[in-house]
Amino acid sequence: MRCERPHTGAQLDAFEEREPSAQLPKSLLHCSLAAWQRCSMYTNDMAEFHLTVQGRGTLALPTEIRRRHRLDEPGAQVRLVERDDGVIELHPLVAVPADQTWFWSERWQRMEAEADVAAGRVAVTDGPDEFLEELDAPA
Repeated sequence: MRCERPHTGAQLDAFEEREPSAQLPKSLLHCSLAAWQRCSMYTNDMAEFHLTVQGRGTLALPTEIRRRHRLDEPGAQVRLVERDDGVIELHPLVAVPADQTWFWSERWQRMEAEADVAAGRVAVTDGPDEFLEELDAPA
């Protein structure tokens, strides 16, 4: 895995001055994984973890990531996407309990929408001004 940000030779030289033990070759225009976290182009808005692929392809996600994305709950799921550029992405999914899936079916949601219209819980407006007036109107 390499940093996706291309760097100039001057940026690599500056990096080598700060981190002489890294010994990045001049021909390398992307950071190595070890250097990525200390890279001058690295932004602190993302977390990076090394994961070991265990038997049968199992990955153990770090505790803080599991908790932050509620993946520590029973039945939590992730969506795996392999992009054309070779990047593998994991996206947390919001799980719906099995006993509630009927409510989220297309048919039931259509019936819910029809019931909302019939009960007058839906307002139809001809434009943004009418919409805003409807929002400001007392209930």
